[in-house]
Amino acid sequence: MKAFINKYKSLILFVLFILALFALVFYLFRLNWTYYMIPSLLIVLVLILYLGRQWFYFQTEVSYQQKYQALLQSSQVEKNIQLNREKDLEDYFLLWVHQIKTPIAATKMLLEESEDPSKGLLNQELVKIESYSNLALNYLKVTNPNRDMIFNRIPLNEIIQPLLKRYRHQFINQDITLHYQPIHQEVLTEANLCQIMIEQILSNALKYSPKGNIWIKWRQTSYELVIEDDGRGIHPQDLPKIFDKGYSGHNGLLNEQSSGIGLYMVRLISKRLNQAVSVQSKKGEGSRFIIQFNLESS
Repeated sequence: MKAFINKYKSLILFVLFILALFALVFYLFRLNWTYYMIPSLLIVLVLILYLGRQWFYFQTEVSYQQKYQALLQSSQVEKNIQLNREKDLEDYFLLWVHQIKTPIAATKMLLEESEDPSKGLLNQELVKIESYSNLALNYLKVTNPNRDMIFNRIPLNEIIQPLLKRYRHQFINQDITLHYQPIHQEVLTEANLCQIMIEQILSNALKYSPKGNIWIKWRQTSYELVIEDDGRGIHPQDLPKIFDKGYSGHNGLLNEQSSGIGLYMVRLISKRLNQAVSVQSKKGEGSRFIIQFNLESS
């Protein structure tokens, strides 16, 4: 009620002032009060009807505002619950990944001491297990919009070299020739997410390039990192969809290991880092993925 009166106080005071002014005039000039009372009563009646109408709208507005505030509070509570669930899920996967890394590391040590001729293949499979474990964790991190990102200037070689070391057994066992010269160009990026992006593209190239070649090179003039292979290539009808979630395309049907998540993550990271990713490919002639880094003034 107080808020309503405060809202229309100026109008009420103005009407009372006018009525008082006319009353003063009628008193001073000794005019017939009948001519004052009838218009005054009509003005007061109109004012009361107007305020009654506004009171109804005011009550309705207050009701809507209360409902809106209640919805906002409910929405915030649900958002907090959802954030807690996401954090619990991320914490679980983080714990799970750290726990599974222990037996993976132990298995790697045992294989290094082993003389088994198939240990190269076993190492390759271990890399895949580790990669898929990290993929599960990183998927949660990338899809979390509240995740903080720390951008630093870092030489690309420090991002790429660990990946080449990790996948060395796969290069050897699949008889794939790597063409790479260390890239010392510094770029401004989030190192972890950028490495995930490059790893997924490299893993994809290894998956579909049996006994072929993979090139990793830097284009200084256009500030681009190019990852190219001469493998199976991509069907023209699949090309516009390869970054869609869960889409594996024709090549995926031929490979049971394809989940359609890796390149989807590449697209998500590309948007988060503002590093555009494009692909050029011809069936049977290989594929070329291009990561566009942001140009920086020296």
